[in-house]
Amino acid sequence: MLRALFQQKLSSSSIQLSSIKCHGLRFMSSLFSTTSSRKKFHNYHLRKRRKWPLSPYKTKWQQTFCNQLALEKLQESVQLFPNSANDFVRVLIDSFSCYECSPTPNAYQFIFRFLIKNPSNWDQIPKVLDYLQKDVNFETPEWVLIDLIKFYGDFNMLDSAIELFFNFNKFRCNPSVESLNTLLVVACKKKRGLEFVPEILMKSGLMNIRMEDSTFGILIRGLCRNGSIKFAIELVHFMVNEGYSLDESVYSLIVSKMCGRKGSDKAEILSFIEYMKKYGVSPRRVDWCNVIHYLVKNGTKEDALEVLNQMKMDGVEPNVSCYNMILEGFVEEGLYEEVDDLFDDMLLSGLVPDICTYNAYISALCKKNKLKAGVEMLASMEQLDCRPDIVTYNIILQAICMVGKLSMARELLLQMSVKGMNINMQTYEIIMGGMVSEGCFDDAYDFLKETAGNCSGAHSVALDEIVHAFCLRRSLDEALQVLNEMVQKNIAPGVRAWEALLEQAKISHGSVEISQVI
Repeated sequence: MLRALFQQKLSSSSIQLSSIKCHGLRFMSSLFSTTSSRKKFHNYHLRKRRKWPLSPYKTKWQQTFCNQLALEKLQESVQLFPNSANDFVRVLIDSFSCYECSPTPNAYQFIFRFLIKNPSNWDQIPKVLDYLQKDVNFETPEWVLIDLIKFYGDFNMLDSAIELFFNFNKFRCNPSVESLNTLLVVACKKKRGLEFVPEILMKSGLMNIRMEDSTFGILIRGLCRNGSIKFAIELVHFMVNEGYSLDESVYSLIVSKMCGRKGSDKAEILSFIEYMKKYGVSPRRVDWCNVIHYLVKNGTKEDALEVLNQMKMDGVEPNVSCYNMILEGFVEEGLYEEVDDLFDDMLLSGLVPDICTYNAYISALCKKNKLKAGVEMLASMEQLDCRPDIVTYNIILQAICMVGKLSMARELLLQMSVKGMNINMQTYEIIMGGMVSEGCFDDAYDFLKETAGNCSGAHSVALDEIVHAFCLRRSLDEALQVLNEMVQKNIAPGVRAWEALLEQAKISHGSVEISQVI
């Protein structure tokens, strides 16, 4: 019985042990299975995701730092030996080899700019270019070569600039419209360069460079600068038809050149203005001013007034210069009533007249024999804080002398001196001419002696008039006396005085006395 009980316990213990063993095996199996999977995942993470630390000598920042140090060494080296005997290619290579790196685009740009600034080193530029062409470490940025194109253009080496542009592919450089525009600016500086433009444009097409609005602007400016206005206008028509847009300043340039060109047709200019408006380009004030100036200069003042009115209708307010040009044109043509109307219109528009406006208006008043109104306007100018200049006073003096009011002219001349006005040659000519025309030769001679040291040119002209007048009065002795006194004051007579003296000497005394004077 005891034995049976022992066997029963043993069997139950074995069952428990086997159960424990089974559970243990399962636990150990699961444990090893988890550890294996974790290890597998851990290895995967290390191989695929973790970035192992690299050597600091292989990082990008280290390479950049070395390039910077090499560039600084290059800058120091070229400053130490800036003469033409220096081999700049060798200096470039050595500076970068010290840091175990290759020359960078910035280094080439620095070398080129340094050579450009030193004419004695220009012979080194082809050598550096040749080395750059063989250096296959990078694709050359076009800004490195653009500097050279500008340099060639500034020093009239157009052929070199064109050759460099056509060989961009040899430098592993992809050109864009920027380099094309740079070359066109160089080519369009002179008329000779325009001959190369068609070839440049054809080659640029083969280089896959697409022309932009700025490219056409450069071409049009170049044509205008060299006087080819007709071709510039044709190019504008082409741009509009092809859908390109053009800067307003280019239109203004064409208008300016058309108005400044000799032989321009009024209808052609006005037609181009209408063409601008048709395609949405509103002429600016400067464009209208150029057209008005052209019309006034070429004797069509009435057309200029029509343009002024059209300018207002288009919403562009004329400035004082526009009115002044037409006012001066009306005065020149003797259209004094139109001057009054235009002056009133200017005041109604709210513009403040300047000195040129007043001069034109006073001139019109004086030529209409409204001297009193002109003098009153002179006083009004000072009240309106617009100080009269020497031109204003000369206009008044001319009108005063024409009516023979010489005393009034001398009073006005005295006022000018008191106000510190610088009296010019024209002023003296007006005063002395008025005295001579009124037959006041003695007064003219006295005035000549009073002002002998002021303006020799005017006095030389006045001396001719006085000597000629004395000779007409058969007063050869007085004429010779005047001549001697003025010569002593360094006032030389002109041809007219000598002719009058010779003629009178032949009539009166023969040639002996005049030869003594000479």
